[in-house]
Parts: sequence; C-alpha cells; structure tokens
Amino acid sequence: MRSLGFSVPEPLFKRKSSDKIEIATFELKGIPLSKLLLKNKEIQEKLLYKLAELLSTLHKKGIYYQDCYLNHFFWNEKTGTLSFLDVSRILINPFFTLKYKIKDLSQLCYSFEEYFGDRGKTLFPKFLSYYLNLSQIKPTLLIKSLVKLKAFLIKWRTERAKKKGKIL
Repeated sequence: MRSLGFSVPEPLFKRKSSDKIEIATFELKGIPLSKLLLKNKEIQEKLLYKLAELLSTLHKKGIYYQDCYLNHFFWNEKTGTLSFLDVSRILINPFFTLKYKIKDLSQLCYSFEEYFGDRGKTLFPKFLSYYLNLSQIKPTLLIKSLVKLKAFLIKWRTERAKKKGKIL
C-alpha cells in the first residue's frame, strides 16, 4: 500500500502460517477520526472530505479495505495526512466490486453511529455525499439503500455476538 502512495504503518515484521498472517507495525502518527471528528468542528468538514477522498481513491484503484472503521483512520495535522491501519485484509481487484464498495461504506456507516450516536446519523450522510460525488457512482439512491441495509445487518450481528458474550 505504501508503494501505491497510501499512508499506512511501516511494517516491523510479517509472519505467515497456513491459517493466519501476523503483522507487527510501527505506530501511526496522528489522532483516530473516532476521537477527532466531534472534538474539532473546525476541521470536521475537511476530515469528512479527506476520508471520502481516500476511500474513493482506493475504490477507483480496485482496492477494498474490508476493515473500514473510524478508529482505523488517523489524521496527522502536522503533515496533513490521513493514514489507515489494519491493511492485512485488503482485497485488490475482486470479481464483484460493488459488494466490497458497499461493505466498506456500510462499515463506516455503522462506525459513525457506533461512535457518535444520533450525531453520526448526520455526519455519515455528509461523508457519503462527498464519496458519491468523488467516485461518480450511479445510481446514488440504490447505493445509499444498500449501505443502510448492510449497516443494519452489521449492527444486528454485532449486537447478537455481544449478547452471546463474544468480545469484539
């Protein structure tokens, strides 16, 4: 991802076995968007746009994050860089791209509501509007509907897992 121009953590080591991959990375500089978006309203619009810009760029290059939650994105004010971590699940050029676009967007939708409650219900549509304009995806109504449905399913499965005692 670094070679493609994206700001991701520098790897310290990588170990692969038959059933899993373990990666240790150096710490990312910056503040997670999950902590920053509500604290700093002055740059809120800028951060929503930067997040939309990053995700639309990834998707245009055929890259799908699959771990798209606000606490995985870090804003470094000093460098003006939006970085992201947990890149081990990234897919490149999968067969059915719409599925993975919806998945990434739905994870963010869920994340906005999980971190910000009712405020997330106004912040996410702003982000999604920026994303749809930048990525030029049509029809937008279908995308918005699919994202809402998938976000609902993520929330439902998460709550069900928590009730069963699973640590997330």
